Amino acid sequence: MQLAALAQRVGRSPHLLFALLGAALVALHAPMATAQEGGGEAPPEIGTPPIPPTLNFTMKGIDGKEVRLSKHQGKVILMVNVASRCGYTPQYKGLQLLHEKYHEKGLVILAFPANNFRNQEPGTNEEIKDFCTTNYDVKFQLFEKVSVKGEDICPLYKLLTSKEKTPASEGEINWNFEKFLLDHNGTVVKHFRSKATPEQIEPEIVKLLGAMPESAGRIEAPQLADAAPRDLPGLHNVVAYHEGYWSGSAPDGATGFETLAALGVKTIISVDGAAPDVETARARGLRYIHLPIGYNGVSEERQVELARATRDALAQGPVYIHCHHGRHRSAGAAGAVAVSLGWLTPDGAVERMKVSGTAANYTGLYACVAHSAPLDASVIDAVNADFAEVSRPVGFVKGMVEVELVADNLEAIEKAGWTTPREHPDLVPAAEAGRMVDLFRVLAEGRRARDESAEFRAMLVESINIAQQIEDFLVATTASRAQLTEQFQRLTAACNACHAQYRD
Repeated sequence: MQLAALAQRVGRSPHLLFALLGAALVALHAPMATAQEGGGEAPPEIGTPPIPPTLNFTMKGIDGKEVRLSKHQGKVILMVNVASRCGYTPQYKGLQLLHEKYHEKGLVILAFPANNFRNQEPGTNEEIKDFCTTNYDVKFQLFEKVSVKGEDICPLYKLLTSKEKTPASEGEINWNFEKFLLDHNGTVVKHFRSKATPEQIEPEIVKLLGAMPESAGRIEAPQLADAAPRDLPGLHNVVAYHEGYWSGSAPDGATGFETLAALGVKTIISVDGAAPDVETARARGLRYIHLPIGYNGVSEERQVELARATRDALAQGPVYIHCHHGRHRSAGAAGAVAVSLGWLTPDGAVERMKVSGTAANYTGLYACVAHSAPLDASVIDAVNADFAEVSRPVGFVKGMVEVELVADNLEAIEKAGWTTPREHPDLVPAAEAGRMVDLFRVLAEGRRARDESAEFRAMLVESINIAQQIEDFLVATTASRAQLTEQFQRLTAACNACHAQYRD
């Protein structure tokens, strides 16, 4: 009834509104796979040193979010295949104790639930997470269920159990709670079978932690001379726009915030639409300022706010500005700030945006920076410096109204052959797709989604992935119009099915 009332209140294209909401509620069965999805090998990252093969994977965490194993590079790592109904399940307690004792000293525990042995891990990912937190207060990283043996073995465990590629391996996994211990270089130094308890392998862990070089915890700051982005632990696409002022991706879990702290950062500015992880930042002495921007550029008012926030924060220490991926919005914002504060010329800032990887499709972001000029100090001083840690996302209903508006724009773009419609020269295809991704992400993180079932939230996450695929296609310009239209049609077909179920 709420959805029908919303459509009547909006008064335009209700079918499309329901269709788009259906996209937010229906998970497509055919996933939009990428080279890194589902435990596949990730492409090489930009950064020093190169990523070792054992960490060159992107896996899905127990909550469905992708986790790059490379973010743990330089740490001692213990990888364990786990199960909830096994005689060795109590080892969770010992693993958690290891985490509590040595996490701050450089130990990372990565647990991979697997149901390969006598159906001892039959539950859903949500059930597994609940079991681990309720019974063992697990705080270390849990992943979605994988296969660690057989024809459907995931690529990570195929590598770990290959004696040719991993000489220290004992071969295929025989049972639950086998453990691979990796040194700070990402090399497997020992493969422990199930009977080896966390307490028994603790001396080996201590030995590896003691062997970590002193420089392992030191991170070299990005420089203006860098001709390519840096990939740091828990941070990606990091580019300098001024000494001590860096743009990049949202921090990837605790590791990202630890990296920022190691760089001396005191203030993080988010221009992303989603609410930042304020609590994790606070725990490491970092302050957040949330000033979201769109994909079509930075408004004059927001540009002055960003300039004030950056200028004042730099007096306390380095500043990190981010969006989601760190390629587009944060680069545009950083470029605009660098010009506003007189650090770079517009041309120089545009060149830094290109280093960040800002796609040419985002003409609004480039235009904003290209047309920027240094701001007088009095103009900056006139801005209220009481910035919020979190700019609260819009409500679910209001968010869906915005989704419908963006959907109308995408429909017009699709009719124009996935180019800017002649009658709407202000519409940038990739930017509109990016707005759709952002809206769905905000909705997925809001109270309405949190109060609903896990299935509801999972379906929203799937919608984010679908919209992200369309944006990626438009940014890369590698997909044909037919391919983009096919994705649009798949989206609509799935939404129509949901429309019939949820309309009333």
